[in-house]
Amino acid sequence: MDGGNPVYSERPSISSRVEPAGSGLSEDSPVSRYLLQRILLVFPVLIGVSVAAFLMSHLVPGDPVTVMLGDRATAEDATRLREELG
Repeated sequence: MDGGNPVYSERPSISSRVEPAGSGLSEDSPVSRYLLQRILLVFPVLIGVSVAAFLMSHLVPGDPVTVMLGDRATAEDATRLREELG
């Protein structure tokens, strides 16, 4: 088939398009730098979210026991729950 379509005859074979086994992410590739940057930014974000959640739960006005028990709770119920919660 010498008179075939020239596009198919010039097309590289599959074996020439396969990357070698060791050609993964190199240390200086933009993708590896991006992934490393994103992984390292996880820690400050987690610390920031933890601090924000802690501060919001402690700076909210009001008594958590009153909120948990409602308005109809007795003083004895509130004292017992405060002892249980610490």
